[in-house]
Amino acid sequence: MIIETFSAPSSGPTATLVTIQFRMDKGLQAHISGMQSQAAKDLLVKLRQAFLEQKLHWPRGNRTWHVQPSANWGHPAGLDLSIALCMLAGSGGIPPSRIRKVGSLGLLGLRGDVQAHPDWQRWVVEDESVEEWLIPHGWKPETLQLPPHLRLHPVRTLREALDHLTGRKKIAPLTLTHRNPTPAETPQDALAGLEDLEGEWTARLGLSLAVIGHHPMILMGAPGTGKSMCARILHGLLPLMRPSEGHAVRKRFAARGLVHDALLVPPFRSPHSGASAAGMFGHCPVRSNGLTHPIPGEVTLAHHGVLCLDEFTEFSRPVIEGLRTVIDQGQIAIARAHGAVRLPAHPLLVITSNPCACGYRLHADRHRCHCTPGESRRYFQRIKGPVLDRLAIHIETGTPDGGSPAPDNCPSDLRTSAAARLRIQKAMELRRQTHRQRRPHVEPEAMRMLERAALVHHWSLRAKGAVQQVAASHMWWRIAGESGPACIRSVDMEMAIGFRIFDRASWMNAHFRKSAGGRSAADVQRAHKS
Repeated sequence: MIIETFSAPSSGPTATLVTIQFRMDKGLQAHISGMQSQAAKDLLVKLRQAFLEQKLHWPRGNRTWHVQPSANWGHPAGLDLSIALCMLAGSGGIPPSRIRKVGSLGLLGLRGDVQAHPDWQRWVVEDESVEEWLIPHGWKPETLQLPPHLRLHPVRTLREALDHLTGRKKIAPLTLTHRNPTPAETPQDALAGLEDLEGEWTARLGLSLAVIGHHPMILMGAPGTGKSMCARILHGLLPLMRPSEGHAVRKRFAARGLVHDALLVPPFRSPHSGASAAGMFGHCPVRSNGLTHPIPGEVTLAHHGVLCLDEFTEFSRPVIEGLRTVIDQGQIAIARAHGAVRLPAHPLLVITSNPCACGYRLHADRHRCHCTPGESRRYFQRIKGPVLDRLAIHIETGTPDGGSPAPDNCPSDLRTSAAARLRIQKAMELRRQTHRQRRPHVEPEAMRMLERAALVHHWSLRAKGAVQQVAASHMWWRIAGESGPACIRSVDMEMAIGFRIFDRASWMNAHFRKSAGGRSAADVQRAHKS
C-alpha cells in the first residue's frame, strides 16, 4: 500500500507543493528517491534518533520514499516531518486516509522537536487539495500569505503531531484575521508628492500617464532639478497591489534574504550604479550539494513596483543592454548547467540621467558647462540606441517654464498626489473594462499626425507603437476627467508625440552639435586645462 502526504519546501523565490509517497514491505533497506543520497542518509539517521527520543516504534522492513517533483530537492529542508508521518502511517500508527489531505512543514531535531526553517517566509500554500497543515509551534503566518480556507495546527514535537492525527489529543487551529484593503488605500511616500513639486506641469502629466499605461520613462536634466524626486512621486501614485501580488512580492524578497513589511504597497527599488549584472538580473549560485537555487535580482524585486535607475549612464554596459529583455519580455531567464529558471521582471522602469558629465549641458545659459560637444555626445550615446528606443515617455526637467505657476487650463488632478491618484485609478479601471471588448479606435487625423512625426524624426516601428500606446493612456486619463467615447483624438496623439523628444534629430542638433554656452571646443579645452 502506498501512503501519500504533502509538504512545501522552498526553492528560491517560489515554492512548489511536493507529494511524498511511502511504501513498506519485507526487507531491511531504506531509500529516499528524489533527493541526494548523502542528504537522504543523514535524514534517516536523524529520524531514527527522533523516534527513539519520542518513544516511538522504529519500524523494520524495506522502506521506500519518493519525493515528487524531485528535480530540485537536494537538501531536504522542510521534509522531515512529512517523511516521519509517512513512516508512522505505513507502520500502522496513523490511518493512511488521515494524512492524505494533510501537509506538514518543519524540521525535526534529535529530540523530536519540530522546528522552523530559516527560509520559512519562502514557503507558500496555494493548492486547495491540502485541507490542513501542521506547522512548528510559535510560527505566526502573515494573514495575506495564506488562503482563508486553510487550517493551521501548530505542533511542538513529533508526538504531538501523532496524537493530533490519531485523535487522541486534538490541537486547535490558529485563528487568522484576513485584511481586506479598500480600493481607496494607496501607497504613501512621506517625502515626495505632487504638491511638493514646483511647477513641472508637463512632468506631472507624464508621471500620471506612465502609471496608467505602465510605460517606461526617462527623466533628464541638470543636477537638482527634481529627477529623483519625480521617481519617488511616481511610486506614490501607484495603486495598492492585490493580496496575491503582495504575497508574490514578499516571497521574492524572502528569497533574497529581505523582508517586505508593507504587504500591499508596491516595492520601490533604486540600486546603486555600481550594481553588477548578477545583482541586477539575478543569479543561481551553486551550493555544496551541487544544486542551484535562483536568487532574484533588483528587476525581479521591483516586479509590480518601481525600478529607479538613477544616474543611468554610470551603470555597466551589461546592465544597460540587459534591460532590453526586461522591457520587451517582462521576465528574466537564468540558464545554468543544472537547468533554467524564469523570474518575473516587469517593473515600472524609471531612468534618470544627466545630459553630460558635468550635468549642465541643457542649461548652459544658466550654468557653465565644461564639456565639449564630443564629450557630451559620447556621454549621451550610452543611453541613445536600443534602450532609448524602448522608453515611451521622455521628460526634460528644469526647463525655463518648469517652476512657473500652474496655467489656467491645468487640471486640478495634477496639483496633489491624492487627486491625481483618484483620477489614475478611474482611468485604469476604464482601461480594464474597455480592453476586454475591443482596442480603442484612432481617428484618421491622429494617425496622420503619428505618421508625419515618425517620418520627420526617423522613428522605428517600436517607437511608433510606444507613442500610440502613450496616446491611448492620455485618452483614458482624459476620459476619466471629462467622459466621452474611447477614441484616440488629435489632442491625445499630440501630447504623446510631445513626450518623445530625446531621440529627435532637432533636439540632438540643438544640444549636442554646438559648443557649450556658445563657446568653441578650443575654449572649453583651455578651460579644462586652466
